Amino acid sequence: LEFETQEYSVYITDDKQTSNGSGILFYPGEGELFYVFTCAHVVDSLIDPIHIYLLCPIDRNKEEYRICKVSTTHEKITYSPLDEITEEMGTHIHSVDIAIISLTKDKDLILQETKYFFAEVVKGNNVFAQGYPGKIGNPIQDLLENLDTIIGKVRHNNPRKNSFTFRTEDSGSPLWLRDNVIEDVPEIAGLVISGMGQTVYRGNLNAVNIEAVKSIMKNHFHILIPSRIEGIPEEDIALGRNFFSCNKIQDSQEKQ
Repeated sequence: LEFETQEYSVYITDDKQTSNGSGILFYPGEGELFYVFTCAHVVDSLIDPIHIYLLCPIDRNKEEYRICKVSTTHEKITYSPLDEITEEMGTHIHSVDIAIISLTKDKDLILQETKYFFAEVVKGNNVFAQGYPGKIGNPIQDLLENLDTIIGKVRHNNPRKNSFTFRTEDSGSPLWLRDNVIEDVPEIAGLVISGMGQTVYRGNLNAVNIEAVKSIMKNHFHILIPSRIEGIPEEDIALGRNFFSCNKIQDSQEKQ
C-alpha cells in the first residue's frame, strides 16, 4: 500500500525554503484544476511564490519518477471557515489546521484521477504517515529518496485531534489506514499536525481529522469526496464527482 500512495505525497516550500512541509495531491480526473491538502501552519510562513513538488510517474513498476513543480500564491489557499487563529510565542495556532491549495494544471502536466476514500479512525487502527520530514537540498532533487514512511497505531479518536504512538517531525503528511483495505483502494484518515517525544516508542503524533477537508471541498469547491461506507458497493460511489452535477442529474431524474 505504501508503494501505491507515495506519489500522492507532495513537498511544499518557497524560493528560500523559509519553511517546508508535506501535503497530499487530489485531482478529480477532469478539468484544469487540482488540489493539495495540507496543514494551515505549513503555509503560514511561506513567501510567495509557493512551490509544490510532485512525483510524476514514468514507470511505476520500476519506481521511476520525474519531479514536477507547480507554483502558486497565498491567494489560492482556502482555509476552514471554522478556523480560529491564536498566537503563541509568535506562532499562529489554528483551531482547524487545514489548508487547501487550488492549482491550475498546464498541458505538460499529466495527472490521473486520484482514487482514494476518506476514512474515520478508531482506537487501535494501524496507520502510516508518508511525507517529507525536513528540508530537501536546493535545487530540489532526489524527492523519492527523501520520502519517509512511519507506521503507528491510533491511541485516541478525538474527532478533531488524534494521537498516535509514533513520532515524526513532518507536518502536512497524509495519514493512511493500513487496516481493512478493500480492492487496494487507499483510505486517508488525517493530516499530520505535529510530533512530540524523543523516541519512536514513547512519542505521540497529532493529526487533524480528514473530514474537515471533505467539508471544505464540498461547500467551497462543490466536489464530493466519498468516505468508505460499509454495505455500499464500491462501484456505486463515484470518486471526485462534481457535487452540483450530481444534484442536477438527480433533480432531472426526479422530474421525469
